[in-house]
Amino acid sequence: MKTKITKLTPAQEALLPQIRDEWLRHGLSTEPADRPTAEEGVRAAYRAGGLEPPRFIIWLGSPWAGVIGQVITSGIIVEYLSRGQVDGQVGGQVHGQVDDQVYRQVGGQVYGQVGGQVRGQVDGQVGGQVGGQVGGQVGGQVDGQVDGQLIDWWKGCFYGQHWAGYYSYCDAMERIGVTGLEPIHGQMQVARSAGWWWAFSDFAVITERPSILHRDAAGELHCADGPAITYPDGWGFHVWHGRRVPQWVIDSPDVERIAAEGNVEVRRCAIEAMGWGRFTEEAGLMPVGLHPGTSRRSTELTAARVPDPGNPGQYLTLYDVPERLWGSRVRLLMCTNGSVERDGTRRRYGLTVPVHISDPLEAAAWTAGLTKNEYACMQRRT
Repeated sequence: MKTKITKLTPAQEALLPQIRDEWLRHGLSTEPADRPTAEEGVRAAYRAGGLEPPRFIIWLGSPWAGVIGQVITSGIIVEYLSRGQVDGQVGGQVHGQVDDQVYRQVGGQVYGQVGGQVRGQVDGQVGGQVGGQVGGQVGGQVDGQVDGQLIDWWKGCFYGQHWAGYYSYCDAMERIGVTGLEPIHGQMQVARSAGWWWAFSDFAVITERPSILHRDAAGELHCADGPAITYPDGWGFHVWHGRRVPQWVIDSPDVERIAAEGNVEVRRCAIEAMGWGRFTEEAGLMPVGLHPGTSRRSTELTAARVPDPGNPGQYLTLYDVPERLWGSRVRLLMCTNGSVERDGTRRRYGLTVPVHISDPLEAAAWTAGLTKNEYACMQRRT
């Protein structure tokens, strides 16, 4: 008689971070696909759905190539292809079996603990930050196509390494003692070995992992000098701290393009990519309190900028940012980093503050969560 698992042992708890880290490596891998292993995983997934393995397997260089490739291939063999059959039987039947096995064998506490410590964390970094962006980019490109065949591009699609969150959960459940999860093994094998794949009667399409993947400190896709993600066939896209942006935002931001951009978020990313110091100069932003026509050089001697008490020898300057550039009226506090960079310089950066603040010192205090008097008494800011 099977006993329901209602609480994890210390040894089982110790497994969870290991499983999480293993699947994070799979989900974020930029290694070339292990093609023989992935192909065997696909065949196992078909067999788990009670289906004959595909007669042939096509390899392509990216998810976008996969979208196009599966449409072209299905058109070539349309006479004997039953489109979507495998999606229903493999995707639906196998996932249903797995969920049923897990729910019957574990209690709510275990489900929550494994879901939070393993699946939630892997999903956050792989599924949300990377897989969601890839899917969004594919969907965006599909929306721009006139060929109606692309409408159902997601039918029969499995996201491979980008379903690492779900597979990490299944893996963890099996390793703590849940039985009957064999039907998911083929899919997990593909996820450990390759990227997205499509399953149809008689054929399957499998795609490579990305060859380049850049993220910021928060784990979001980001690259300041090129595409944040690139696949072996050259497909990829640019991202600024988790926001997909046009190539010009990264490669050649300028005031004219920023002003003409209709999307507020893209404008903000472009301003940040351009750098607030350069942007204030090229956009001709005026410090608060100065009248139009005042020489920018003369502003160095006016009360529009004040000494930074938390950063001796440096100054704070407050600028107005037009609504047409930022999307709403804000003010910009230009500061200097408290610490010296490796090359001996100090980085200048901008912080947006509410429009009602008109004093640079009050603005600096607001960003630090202090009163103006508290900030004025600071000895050193880093």
